[in-house]
Amino acid sequence: EKAQEVAESAQKTHDSLEEEKKKSEALAQDLAATQEASQEQIDQLQEKLSQVSTGSGGSDLADEWGRRVGNIICRGNDGTSWSGSATAFLKDDGTIFNLTNFHVLADADWCVIGFPGDDQTYYVVNEDMGWDSSLYDWAYFIISSPSTYLTSHSRSWNICSENQVLIGSGVMIFGYPSNGATSTVTTTQGIISGIDKEYFVTDAKIDHGNSGGAAISIADDCFIGIPTASVTGQIESYGRILDLNKIF
Repeated sequence: EKAQEVAESAQKTHDSLEEEKKKSEALAQDLAATQEASQEQIDQLQEKLSQVSTGSGGSDLADEWGRRVGNIICRGNDGTSWSGSATAFLKDDGTIFNLTNFHVLADADWCVIGFPGDDQTYYVVNEDMGWDSSLYDWAYFIISSPSTYLTSHSRSWNICSENQVLIGSGVMIFGYPSNGATSTVTTTQGIISGIDKEYFVTDAKIDHGNSGGAAISIADDCFIGIPTASVTGQIESYGRILDLNKIF
């Protein structure tokens, strides 16, 4: 009986070792597959970064998008005023759809906005504004009679698809931070550092006044989202970009 118990125990040990061996082999296969997929992503990112570094895309983007990002100043019914940014998109009917943050327009009685190179200043009242404040920090307003300049320098809707925005992708931020340029739009550059629910996290500098501006993919020349906020860490601040694919 003792010998039988020892034999049964030995068999259980053998079976357990075989099971562990199978699990180890399966884990090794999963790890190899993960490493292969990660290498493919790294290769794709390196290719994109190479395209960015060898081209003149940065200056071209700054020239093109800088004309489309306006400086907006709003006033509340208590007499206070504040500033922000907004990005112009051309609609099929010839009007301009301007995308910004909800917190830029939320308490405003009226706003005025101007764009670099455009001699015309636009007055915006509540009837021209709209938003959905229940979920995300975004809003819009319509310019019904844009100048020929603004119309010619605005483009139709061109939001980046999900596969165009990866961790490590280059991003350019446009806006009017309080400590930026005083007479024109300010740009900063960085990469997509991570993803946090409906936000892309970036190491590109985003300060007060950038809210409502534009975050642009350097490689694909498309609109990533709205620079919204920055969170200060122990080393540096990381900005948040509201992903428009979570909204529209």
